[in-house]
Amino acid sequence: MEGDDLARAIRDADPFGGTDREHAAALRDAAARAVADVVAASFAVTADPSARTDRDRLIGWALAEGAAAEPRTVIGTGRGLAPSRAALVGGFQAHLLDLDDTHEQVRGHPSAVLVPTLLALAGPEARIEALLAAYVVGLEVMARLGLALGPAHYEAGWHPTGTAGAVAAAAAGAHLLQLDTEATGTALSIAASRSGGVRAQFGTPGKPLHAGLAAQAGVEAVAWARSGLR
Repeated sequence: MEGDDLARAIRDADPFGGTDREHAAALRDAAARAVADVVAASFAVTADPSARTDRDRLIGWALAEGAAAEPRTVIGTGRGLAPSRAALVGGFQAHLLDLDDTHEQVRGHPSAVLVPTLLALAGPEARIEALLAAYVVGLEVMARLGLALGPAHYEAGWHPTGTAGAVAAAAAGAHLLQLDTEATGTALSIAASRSGGVRAQFGTPGKPLHAGLAAQAGVEAVAWARSGLR
């Protein structure tokens, strides 16, 4: 699939449309469960003193960066941060205790990346149906990337949560905000340039940071594409 074809497919995707209503309902329910899973994993951090300290350090850094014109609240904190910072902290928090979901094809943790991305990009007028549809689009992109990268990617020491996750986050955000084909392609390209995450950091706060950095990369890639960067 060429770049323009992929961008167009992301833009035009309608996960809950079509004639198979049973399949659409199952997709929507699965997406809603994924969102609920991230919310639960995020609130669990508050009950863990060590994890809460790590999260609050990151919040402190984000707050020191300056006030946000349109702050987004990080789950369970009551803190409003700039969208990209909210995505960073939200992704980090969602994966911090390793309670979040996994995906066999991804070989990683898609929801910890996608849900914070979408919550950071969604304004107060956003519809839950649109957010869930964007989640499904992002998950499919991440799963297909996981299949394309194959087990060799993981075995070589990469963490797909951070590598495939950044591109998937941009895809989900582009669908949510309905970017045109050119802007969607730009967002995917920028996010791919910012993807990363190595398994050598497993067992340290660097591992959950991969999810946060992927979410942040997705939010910023979408924002830069919307601004006209090509």
